[in-house]
Amino acid sequence: MNQPVTGTVKISPDVVWRAWQQSQSLRGGTTITNGAKGFLQGNGNKKIAYKIIDVIPGKTFSLVCGSRWIRIVFIHKVVPLGSGSQIEYNFRIEGFWGWAVRWVLNHSIRANLSAALQDFVSKIG
Repeated sequence: MNQPVTGTVKISPDVVWRAWQQSQSLRGGTTITNGAKGFLQGNGNKKIAYKIIDVIPGKTFSLVCGSRWIRIVFIHKVVPLGSGSQIEYNFRIEGFWGWAVRWVLNHSIRANLSAALQDFVSKIG
């Protein structure tokens, strides 16, 4: 797995979790629960379906996108940090063609995660 991209905010992990819950509802989902589904906005406004896995309420969850041959797992984590929170985004690429996709897309996915985290932090923190 890659080194996570991180950001800090001066709000509690509970507030961060509620912001993620709200984001999930705006993406066509309901709540952050194992098995819940929604859509990410891809290039050219293409919708990419995902499923939520590995939920530890108030702390972490992952979004899984992909097909039979490739899966990209986006990991979201929040931890208390003093009077605020540290937010971590990370990803892993799995599956038969994972090695090839990692080689081609690793840098751009990481850059997009960093931009997404900066945007999220600027809106909530």
